[in-house]
Amino acid sequence: MTKRKAVGEAQWLSLGSTYALLRELTQHHRVAQNAAGRRRLRLFACSCCRRFWHLFADQHARQAVEVAERFADGQARLDELVAAERSAGDAERRAMSRILELTGGRGWHGPLPPDLEEAQHARGTAAAAGAAAARAGLAVAAERAALQCVMVAATGRDRWEDGRPVQLAVDALQCDLLRDIFGNPFQPATLDSAWLTWNDAAVVRLAHAAYEERHLPEGSLDNSRLAVLADALEEAGCTDADILSHLRGPGPHVRGCWPVDLCLGKS
Repeated sequence: MTKRKAVGEAQWLSLGSTYALLRELTQHHRVAQNAAGRRRLRLFACSCCRRFWHLFADQHARQAVEVAERFADGQARLDELVAAERSAGDAERRAMSRILELTGGRGWHGPLPPDLEEAQHARGTAAAAGAAAARAGLAVAAERAALQCVMVAATGRDRWEDGRPVQLAVDALQCDLLRDIFGNPFQPATLDSAWLTWNDAAVVRLAHAAYEERHLPEGSLDNSRLAVLADALEEAGCTDADILSHLRGPGPHVRGCWPVDLCLGKS
């Protein structure tokens, strides 16, 4: 078998292929082999799901994502995660039964009628939620969650976004989410501990607020809070252009955002 070629730093910063970036992270940077990497992969899967929250019609699928987020941060037990994964799987099977009922098991060609489109969305979102709540194999699970969300986008009626097929636009957005969470694995950043203790730990308090006070249901962090965090870091003595520009950038920013994680000691 031919060994897969590694993605270079320039490609990491510009590629729009979720598959390629995930393979780079898991095969060459081995992020799934430690707790921090598994946490970030789970948060990535959850962030993909939240981009399509309006299509999560099944409450069990939504709950699976919410439990997975809490589990990633040590706020849910393993048995809760197991139950969430099982519930999402049941939701996926119910949606698949509905699809078979609507198509007679023969498949469908051409534009989807509303009830079949709804069933396809339910199946895809439940599959993505189940992957986000997976107990093991987080590398494969994160990839599956991302793929299911691309497929959900492809079954919508609006097939174009920003002048390109919607699945390509979703794939590119997911790459931005990966870069928000994992930063640049070729040049890992660090923080000076003095910045974190400056002004009665103001940086840590601001980072905690940014992490907790996110916009729901899409799950994005508040850009204005991140900008204030960047100002505080700079005042504390941080001159790292990558850290400051990322926090001041447009995002998307989600839980797991790498400079926020650095401030909170979650890396």
